Amino acid sequence: MIFRMNAPVGTPNSFTTERLIVRRTEPGDGQLVSEAILESWDLLFKYAPWAKDRENHTPEKEEACSPDFIRRYEERTDFIMSVIEKSSGHFLGRVELYGAEWENRTMNVGYWFRQSAQGKRYASEAVTGLVAFAFDFLNASKLNAVWKSDNAPSGKILTRLGFSQTGLQKGLTDPKTGSQYDEYSCSLTR
Repeated sequence: MIFRMNAPVGTPNSFTTERLIVRRTEPGDGQLVSEAILESWDLLFKYAPWAKDRENHTPEKEEACSPDFIRRYEERTDFIMSVIEKSSGHFLGRVELYGAEWENRTMNVGYWFRQSAQGKRYASEAVTGLVAFAFDFLNASKLNAVWKSDNAPSGKILTRLGFSQTGLQKGLTDPKTGSQYDEYSCSLTR
């Protein structure tokens, strides 16, 4: 895998992998993000805690989030990044490091990809790059992630990257659907 950072000083705003450009959320992303969310709504509603109401993901509402995402990136609390396919310029999804705890250099990993981009290993490639970004450029010492038991592809990505299971909560209730699920916690240390 080719991995190259694009900014020489401070926290880089982007990195590239063999097939992807992964960059900080920017003004103008609202339309792209909204289209991807609406294309993949059923899966996001099921797995993403933030996907509650379709009406909250219009191009205008997604665009309105950009200044806050940029501020949080610059403040180094959350790193919300858009994933773009190099060859087409197509928006594929997002990866993020969130809840940074700088005193112990711990962060949480999250990601989602539009339905038409799934099954092509884009998520594996982007999350591999995100892990390197966290360890090599943000000096993280530990990354945490969670995944629902019925979302095996997400668990496989984390396992392939070396995340180890640290916990299992059984019989949780999804507040959006009322359905029961188990949630795995895992971590990766430098």
